[in-house]
Amino acid sequence: MRTIYYCPAPTGAGKTYAIEERLAEHVRCGETVILTQPSKNLCHQTAQEMSVRFPDVPVKVFNQDTCGQKTVVGLSEHLRNPPDRPHLIIATWAAFMMLPHIIRPERYHLICDEIPTAFVPDSIRLPDNHSLLTDALEIGDAGPIYGLVKVSNPTAVRKMAENRNKDAFNSLVNPLAKRIHQGRHSTYIDIKSYNGLLIGSKDDRLLATYSMLDPTLFLGFKSVVFAGARAEETILYKWFEGKGVRFVRDTALMNKLRYSEHENGHLIEFYYASERNWSKTEQKNDPTFRPRFIEAVQSLFGRNEFVWQDNVTNEVDTFSGVVSGYNVGHSPHGLNAFQHINRSVILSALNYSRSEGGFLTNFCGIGPDEQRIALAYHSSYQTYNRISVRDPNNYEKKIVILPDRQNAAWQRERFPGSVVIPLGIDSRNGPRTRSDKLYANPTDRKRAQRNKLEEQQKEIMNGLVEAARSKQEKYIIDDCHGYSFNTIKCVTSLQGSIIAHKRDSDSLMLVCDKDTFISQMKRFSVNTFDSKESNMLISPGLFIDKDDGSSCRSKPNAFCGRNVYLDIEKGTLTHRQLSKIFPNIEMIAYSSYSHTKDMPRYRVVFLTDSIMSSGMYTAIYNMICHRIELAGYKSEFESGFHPKEKVHGIDRKPYLTDLFYLPCQPADSDGFFLHYRKLRKPLDVLDWCYNSFPTRFDDGESVSHGHHPLQQIIDKDHSQLCEEALQRFRDQTVDQGRSHKALRALNFTLLEGGVDDVSRDVTLTQAAYLSRSREDRLRDKQRMMRFGQRAPSHR
Repeated sequence: MRTIYYCPAPTGAGKTYAIEERLAEHVRCGETVILTQPSKNLCHQTAQEMSVRFPDVPVKVFNQDTCGQKTVVGLSEHLRNPPDRPHLIIATWAAFMMLPHIIRPERYHLICDEIPTAFVPDSIRLPDNHSLLTDALEIGDAGPIYGLVKVSNPTAVRKMAENRNKDAFNSLVNPLAKRIHQGRHSTYIDIKSYNGLLIGSKDDRLLATYSMLDPTLFLGFKSVVFAGARAEETILYKWFEGKGVRFVRDTALMNKLRYSEHENGHLIEFYYASERNWSKTEQKNDPTFRPRFIEAVQSLFGRNEFVWQDNVTNEVDTFSGVVSGYNVGHSPHGLNAFQHINRSVILSALNYSRSEGGFLTNFCGIGPDEQRIALAYHSSYQTYNRISVRDPNNYEKKIVILPDRQNAAWQRERFPGSVVIPLGIDSRNGPRTRSDKLYANPTDRKRAQRNKLEEQQKEIMNGLVEAARSKQEKYIIDDCHGYSFNTIKCVTSLQGSIIAHKRDSDSLMLVCDKDTFISQMKRFSVNTFDSKESNMLISPGLFIDKDDGSSCRSKPNAFCGRNVYLDIEKGTLTHRQLSKIFPNIEMIAYSSYSHTKDMPRYRVVFLTDSIMSSGMYTAIYNMICHRIELAGYKSEFESGFHPKEKVHGIDRKPYLTDLFYLPCQPADSDGFFLHYRKLRKPLDVLDWCYNSFPTRFDDGESVSHGHHPLQQIIDKDHSQLCEEALQRFRDQTVDQGRSHKALRALNFTLLEGGVDDVSRDVTLTQAAYLSRSREDRLRDKQRMMRFGQRAPSHR
């Protein structure tokens, strides 16, 4: 991927002045340069300064003032047939992005003054007429939650993007259609929400999209330079770095700045209003807070001049009639008319919506704190730096009022020597923060997890032949594997392992193609048994023998596996609802032995397109559970079973070693076996790996260290340990009055066995519901989970 140079110049350090010198150097050396800037006013200002400082440098400006309504046409034609001489081309970033394409970009250097916007969310209410656009689109794979928007009908999308006839519907979808048509962005959708829109769900009426700037836009230029304050903290920097772009500091440009760090922090007082992160919701919850905020500002500023910024919806009423206040709007870049003013206040609440923030976190690996810095804190930084803060020769005291303490604390770090002072209008406590995070940000954590999963996947591919040989020494395999070693995506006919009963240490590898596997599972579903223990079991894993003294089906022997299994009981999530949450994945669902009409119990098998490592299986299992919870399903009932409460009822079994009974007829009801396959395909393992993200189920330390601290090496897998411990709890609580002591013993067994917190929580909850004093045991469970209680041994 292309190397991009960048200059993270602080505001007021003379960034534009240094860029002008770089522009002149390029032109004088016989090179042509394209300079993009945020606004046309800045374009004219730079052109004027260039004519004074470097009159020998030819400059051509393209914006509405110079080209009228044909700015893009004029710029495109100029780049297609440039003058036969080196010169400088200045255009707004918006005009540059509207270019259909750039012919021979290797002829130009590209310098972007200010960091471009990389993330463009969009939400359009189209419950009835969305098909005019969605029929021209198709959705590709992009991990467990999101899909990549592709064009199936280029003509229809192009008409909406151009909208030559000024059609009202096309005007509504025009910005989105342009981004899809031009290909400068990669556009994504939430798969569940999008499919709900297509089928007319009452809950999904919006066409919500998330467009990310594509790094390939900058390929082919002689050089590319980004210049902007705090560049490393922007969405673009984090997104591009995650896509493989190599960023290098432009030291030559940095050396031309007046300073690299702010030196007048001792002159600045940062005041703040709220103890909690500022948002429109916070203001709505307490309608009296905003008037008190404004009153405190007016009391502190008095009659002194100040600049201010607020959300557009509030601008009419904010400081109405205050002649000494100047609204700088929401694009303050380049405004230099307020450097004589020493006071500033920001009231605007800038936050991504829940769905937008979720996309940046789950897909891009950019966490909530990083989002807040890139959006709200950077905006505040640019706004108050329009006043005398940017002038190193101004030695008067400066007052900056910010909406919340977190913002003020971040700004203080930018200006060493500054102080943070509360306005004294909020007596609430601020949010808790963690100081023991293993990773600096979600991007690093996501990268660490993905790298580990990729390494594990490569390892099982390299050792697959040895594993198969080890198995074939023990068993006669009628069918054979089909391997492809050309790529990491190995094709194999492994479908799991068959186990006769739970205590059987041996397993028989199930080898067949996908269709045969489904047919065989369907034939199993008609079998009847006197008890569920009479049935055989299946494990997603392939087990190989190791001379470590452990059980044949222990975790170290689980080499690889295929397909992901969910065991669902005692919840309100049906298999049909589950199929809507994952509308593109081929799956089978079948009733379990204990299934009844009143209390459905069933298993779901997510078919996968390839085998997986043990770590990959657990990661995909966790992401599936995370996606179900994003759909609104909780892990347990708040106060007993309620049919209208959304509880998934997943019996947590996240490991390759976990066992599942084969399909059979229920003991007291009619069974079912369903194959969801229409317009679906198996789960793409490598796609989920590349777009993987840590969930609440994952132990963050295990990602980087490759081991589970505090866990003991045990012969039996965790799911079997949980089930056996739960059975002992049942046996101990036959007599009344023993459930409290038995629950403590159960908790100790799980802790001693190294069972993860989520599985421990699920097992303790099941035990609580089995006891006669359910509410008391649930309270006991909560205390045990909260304090990680280790009960004294009762053995």
